[in-house]
Amino acid sequence: MPHLLQSTCLAGLVISAVPVGSISAPDGFARQGKYQYGPCANTVVPDYLRANFNTSSAGDLPLNIRLYMHIVETNIGDSPAQELLDNQVTVLNSAFNPHGINFTYSGKTETYNTTVWTLPYQDFVTTFVPQQRQGEYIDLNLFIHSGLQLAGIQSTTIDPDNTWGLPPHHGEPHTGLLGVSTWPVPTNEDLDPYGDSCVIEAYSLPDESSPVLIANGMTAVHQVGHWLGLLHPFQGKDLNLDGHEENDGCAEPNDFVPDTVPQKTQTSGCPAWKSTCGNATVLDNIHNYMDLSAGECLTEFTPGQGVRMRAVYNNLRVGHKQ
Repeated sequence: MPHLLQSTCLAGLVISAVPVGSISAPDGFARQGKYQYGPCANTVVPDYLRANFNTSSAGDLPLNIRLYMHIVETNIGDSPAQELLDNQVTVLNSAFNPHGINFTYSGKTETYNTTVWTLPYQDFVTTFVPQQRQGEYIDLNLFIHSGLQLAGIQSTTIDPDNTWGLPPHHGEPHTGLLGVSTWPVPTNEDLDPYGDSCVIEAYSLPDESSPVLIANGMTAVHQVGHWLGLLHPFQGKDLNLDGHEENDGCAEPNDFVPDTVPQKTQTSGCPAWKSTCGNATVLDNIHNYMDLSAGECLTEFTPGQGVRMRAVYNNLRVGHKQ
């Protein structure tokens, strides 16, 4: 059976991104920073993403990517306002436009279903997503749901004390799952392009009036970075997990981007100073969208990340078999 690879964002938990169907349950929670984004891990990196993509394939012309949003709720009254969807598009473009990537809102679907979020994740992406997905493999399909939980990814509550201020979902505490994204895949891989998607928690949509601490749009920015082939800047140590040479995170190839700083550990909160690879004059990537700093700390992609995203898009998404 074709399968998809995912990267998973959780509130305060590290969990591996693996071929769907072999996901272990989380068992911890940690939080720092008033506007915390939330740790995300994709610790099993497909071999085809272990590459410095040919920079010439990034091209000189900007990418204009169609964005389809899919609201999936149990009740009509739970749907986020259109203003919040528009806010999310603005936040995405603020982050990606400096690197020649633009998202054009191209419409939305609304589905009211009481059982879809109890599906195992692989069933979700192989049965539900293809029914809703619009456009082609070059188009971003963003699924949005409040009280996000997908069976097979997570079976325990991450934030039992509700420190994030996330409302309960049908009387149950929020699990702490913020988002899931599939990786881009090469055209010769036996993977199903129709399940290609990002899924985010509705309460992460940017809303200045919300008391929820992650209502800043950073969940989508980070996940779309993965959708475009970016790894974490502390990725080097994670490449050991599937038989590759050991690395403490401070050695190349790290995240396969030449202008991100080698980094041993993910960042929490928004520290004024953090340097984990022995060079006290060089700070970690604490302001980078692909680190795990608090939301107010995240302000940038590097030029090299911009080149990689465009190159990955042109290599793995443009012309993909449908």
